[in-house]
Amino acid sequence: SDMNRSDGPSRDGPVAPPSRAIPSWFEDLEQGRTEKFDAVVASSCFSKNAARWLRFLLLLAGDIERNPGPMRGPMDLSIGFVKATSDRMTKCLNAFSVWLQEHLEVSSEAVFSDMQALVWSLRAYGLYCFEQGLPRYMFTYAITAAQDQFPACKPLMNVAWQIDRKWQFHEPGVCRAVLPEVIIKAIACLSALWGWKNWTALFLLGFAAMLHPSEMLNLCRQDLVFPSDLHSSTFAMYVRVRDPKTARFARRQHSRIDDSSVIRIAQAVFGNLPLSAKLFPGSMHVFRRQWNSIMSRIGVPYKQSERGATPGVLRGSGATYFYCTTENLAWVAWRGRWSRLRTLEFYLQEVGSQIGRAHV
Repeated sequence: SDMNRSDGPSRDGPVAPPSRAIPSWFEDLEQGRTEKFDAVVASSCFSKNAARWLRFLLLLAGDIERNPGPMRGPMDLSIGFVKATSDRMTKCLNAFSVWLQEHLEVSSEAVFSDMQALVWSLRAYGLYCFEQGLPRYMFTYAITAAQDQFPACKPLMNVAWQIDRKWQFHEPGVCRAVLPEVIIKAIACLSALWGWKNWTALFLLGFAAMLHPSEMLNLCRQDLVFPSDLHSSTFAMYVRVRDPKTARFARRQHSRIDDSSVIRIAQAVFGNLPLSAKLFPGSMHVFRRQWNSIMSRIGVPYKQSERGATPGVLRGSGATYFYCTTENLAWVAWRGRWSRLRTLEFYLQEVGSQIGRAHV
């Protein structure tokens, strides 16, 4: 019946035309020309596409890459540390190598090839540094450099770090002194009166954004985002931190500034600079000389040997100021980009006790 009729040309209908054109070899064969037909028959003996085999041969020969990409060259394994830190690590590891040859009479190559020998040698080196009155950083930087250069020794390095912890019991470290708010204002006013506009604005950015000196001096105009850049109703600016010291915590970091005075000064000084221009065109040495001149004028110690105020105190001074005004540790840790809240707690406890002793 019509209800059970199937599809296609099987019943009661003309046969559908072919879906593809008649091949040329068939047309030639009808005309008595067999060349194309013979070629088709000969090609049927290849069961797979020859192009895949050709690509495989080219891969073996090295003419093409499976995943082509940019030619990067050798990897720089010193990345991840500030250049000054990386240089100091190299010098301290070299000093450890010299000590191995002169005191233990063994080559550094032999020690570095055995992780057990390396960690026990570093332990002995720490005891030697303590007995000879050498600075502790020579020992700690040697350990850090060894861990970076020979990662296999890191799980075993507690043997050497134990000496560092006991050293700190004998000679407890002291946090850097912090500058109170009144000194920060005095420094900013004096530097502005001397006409150091870029220095003044950068100094205030370092304080308000809680920046390390290296982070502060690497800033360019494109790292500053003012409220006018965002057309935002919120009066706040953002600072992108280049090569942060805590890059293992977050590779890309920023800091927010809410102080309207700092924002207006920074925008007046840096707002019209080209995007690629550095905020402070001088070097760290130039910045430090200006810092020393101002500290000398206002009567604040500035030498590290006297536990004076160096540019490194700006980060801690900013954290202390915000803690005193907000008493919100989590907020200060986020703004200051501390990877661990406990580290900030210990720091503020020590700084707070120093401020208390100063008032007494």
